[in-house]
Amino acid sequence: YYNQSIFLLPLEEISNSINQLSWVKNVNLSTNFNNKLKVEIFEYEPIGLLFYNNQLFYFSKNGKIIDKSGEEINESLIIFHGNQALKEAHNLLNVINKTEAVNMIKEAYYINERRWNVKLQNNILLNLSEINIEESFKNYIKLIKKINNSDIITIKSIDLRDSKKVIMSFK
Repeated sequence: YYNQSIFLLPLEEISNSINQLSWVKNVNLSTNFNNKLKVEIFEYEPIGLLFYNNQLFYFSKNGKIIDKSGEEINESLIIFHGNQALKEAHNLLNVINKTEAVNMIKEAYYINERRWNVKLQNNILLNLSEINIEESFKNYIKLIKKINNSDIITIKSIDLRDSKKVIMSFK
């Protein structure tokens, strides 16, 4: 459209073609009615990766699948597994962001569409409480501070579903 009158630009057509891109949430086009076209593009912000059919997909906080992940995985994003995980991921992330566990989690598994298990960066699997996830994370952090590093690497999983006790299994 270069060297054309600003009044002849098909703004709706341009807007629709940009909106077709998977990462685009919204587009605003405006002109100064002289010689400039202003294009504002708002993109979806991925909050996690969904593992589905042996593939990874970026998704947004409202549960929209944005795009298939390429070969390079963004390691700062948690990989979510399980039925309805997409629906519940934002709630889990809100709880995680309130705790010190925010950078510890590698993967999250939605179990029986009611509770979460999370795999940490140190490969320990945490079985979280169905009702009070935040308390489970706090209990894990208290526990892990009392264990020395050489013992931590021998832990396979920690069951935190009961707030009054902890069950650990070892490798």
